[in-house]
Amino acid sequence: MSRLVPILFVALAAALGACGVDADTRPHTATYIQQAILEPSCGRETCHSTALKLEGFAFDTRDGFLEAATELVYTGTVPVGESKADRSKLYQVLVGAKDPQMPPDGPLTADDIDLIAAWINDGAQAN
Repeated sequence: MSRLVPILFVALAAALGACGVDADTRPHTATYIQQAILEPSCGRETCHSTALKLEGFAFDTRDGFLEAATELVYTGTVPVGESKADRSKLYQVLVGAKDPQMPPDGPLTADDIDLIAAWINDGAQAN
């Protein structure tokens, strides 16, 4: 019985570890982020649409998003311990580091914000 307890403990620990959250397999690309996250959340006709272009930004088209990204996404070098996302205006407004947090009617999910951060940290490529 004493040998069985450690084996059961290891088996239980492995089983619980397997129950963790799956990694986000969505592509962290400009196209996906624009179409699946920013267009429906931020690119509505009353906000950052091509027609209204609040603050000069439009997220309802890929070209509009990429144009906005040149101003909103930090792509330079950063000090050790920081990330490009930390320096990005887009990321800062999404996490509420700048007032007001966007979108104003409800923040994006943490998974969506993490996906955007991954895209920024990978160089914010126009893919």
